[in-house]
Amino acid sequence: MKKSVLIILVLIGGVVLYFMQLQPEISNTGKKMTGLPWQIEILPDGNSSIFGITLGRSTFSDVKRSTDSGEIAIMSVEQADASLEMYINRFQAGVLTGKLVLVARLPQEQLAEIRRRAIRSGGEHKFKLHPDDRLKAEFSVIESMTFIPLINLDEEVVRQRFGEPAEIIKRKTLTHMLYPEKGLDVIVDSEGKEVLQYISPRYFNRLTDPLR
Repeated sequence: MKKSVLIILVLIGGVVLYFMQLQPEISNTGKKMTGLPWQIEILPDGNSSIFGITLGRSTFSDVKRSTDSGEIAIMSVEQADASLEMYINRFQAGVLTGKLVLVARLPQEQLAEIRRRAIRSGGEHKFKLHPDDRLKAEFSVIESMTFIPLINLDEEVVRQRFGEPAEIIKRKTLTHMLYPEKGLDVIVDSEGKEVLQYISPRYFNRLTDPLR
């Protein structure tokens, strides 16, 4: 039984990779597919839109209405570095399925106050929001997002779908393929899962400064 399930998963992964490498973005109904990770719209105000989510404009509440899922929590190692995040365990991005993490844009002082009232829950660095902060959190504006696809990607597939990166930075097992005009850092991991980090192009240095 386990062997059969494994074979099915491998076949599904192969079909998805075939689509990503060779097939046009047309569904079996003849319509153009939308919501794919490489379909990034850059708006006149310098923000970007991916998966129907506009960075710098959309809120957690907007996403919850469209996906009917998502958990909002404070993630923090130290109180000074808290972030307000929304986590979707199973997110459908066209033909791809993966995990989606959305990060809100809030002043550090406000984050610290929310973190102070929060309760540790579900992990060493995860904190459940105090009831007084939940409504406020729902309407927080999304600044960046991370998509972790279920299938493994390689540099060739990334180039075919996203184009040639402006720069590549290697750090141990990680290869950062940088697309500043798209506000995108595709992280190819030779020993783990690939990660796609999105931010509005005008704030791209927030992704690259820690790498340099």
